[in-house]
Amino acid sequence: MSEKERAWYQDGFVVLIVVVIIGYLAMAAFVRYAEYQEQQKPVAIPMLSGRIDYPFLSNPVWKVSAWHQCPAILRNGTLTVTVESDLLANGDARQYEVYSFESWSPNEDHAVEFEFPLHTFDPKQDIPISVTLSAKNAKSFVYRDAWLGKTWKSNQN
Repeated sequence: MSEKERAWYQDGFVVLIVVVIIGYLAMAAFVRYAEYQEQQKPVAIPMLSGRIDYPFLSNPVWKVSAWHQCPAILRNGTLTVTVESDLLANGDARQYEVYSFESWSPNEDHAVEFEFPLHTFDPKQDIPISVTLSAKNAKSFVYRDAWLGKTWKSNQN
């Protein structure tokens, strides 16, 4: 090889093309691996129970307890409970509560309770609820139901 002929790796344009191709393949592999890791996470489904309490000399309060039964301790996440109803006190048609956690153990022993004050309670009018659970080590899950009378609307079917 003479001094005027350069090897392929000494040509800046060829090296740039090789670097771009390798970068693209590395990014594609990284994205696929991230998708694979996301698919391997378990689904954390929130479980709910509720009741209407009638405090002495006060308006009724709807208490909702939430827990999960994922086989692992959930890490770095949030549980958001949103209620939309005309029955809510303070004239709010929508109210939400957020529970943030670094770790949350499974089962009802570690339930979190939320309170939603009502200005009145009508057992024939449903109270819609939406629950979103997201954690670093579990797939996000959104659950919607409604409280009707003394139990969940989905239980009455």
